[in-house]
Amino acid sequence: MTALQAIGTPVIPFLLPRFSGEENPGQEAILQVLEAFSEPEVACHLIDVLATVRSGRMGRRIGAAVHAMGDTQCCERLIELVEHECAAVRLGAAVALRTCPAGDSAAALTRQISQDPSAECRLEALESLAAAPDDAAEDALRLAVRDEAADVRLAAVKMLARRRLASFQEELRRLSRSDSSPQVRKACAQALLALRMNAAAGEENHEPPASSPGPAADN
Repeated sequence: MTALQAIGTPVIPFLLPRFSGEENPGQEAILQVLEAFSEPEVACHLIDVLATVRSGRMGRRIGAAVHAMGDTQCCERLIELVEHECAAVRLGAAVALRTCPAGDSAAALTRQISQDPSAECRLEALESLAAAPDDAAEDALRLAVRDEAADVRLAAVKMLARRRLASFQEELRRLSRSDSSPQVRKACAQALLALRMNAAAGEENHEPPASSPGPAADN
């Protein structure tokens, strides 16, 4: 593969057709060649490849490669792909969108959580919002804590615990009592404890300093 790398980006159009359809043994080696290129257009080529894959593993792998490249110029294309008919493509797009700014990508990932029939894709969309600001992730979290898949609910509860979002306390109490998954109920109890501790620490920080006693009066 080093010979292909030496040729440079002109070799890319000859490599891309190998990714179309089902996964095959040569795809991983070719992907490693593509990852070695530093040219910005490579990420966009990989996104075009992503649109053709049918393997969930390869979709996730390509999405991770695009994310690692850190190129944001093809974010609009990724946003389109989260609604692709193939779950493998949607999965890879959700992974790759971690690279993109929070605004439009957060909205696309939130729609994916609300609409995608694949629990694996919904979970990946939620994980891709981990670094988004609270206001960008809040709608997605409200959907995810009510998701039909326990894995998605569990991931949402853990994210709420990390973010210390007090506005979700009622939802966490409800889940801690009634969720069908013991793992989710336990995570809710831990999240509620973290919120209480965070609130108590905030109250301590805002207490006025104790006044020092004045000088003793002379007799």
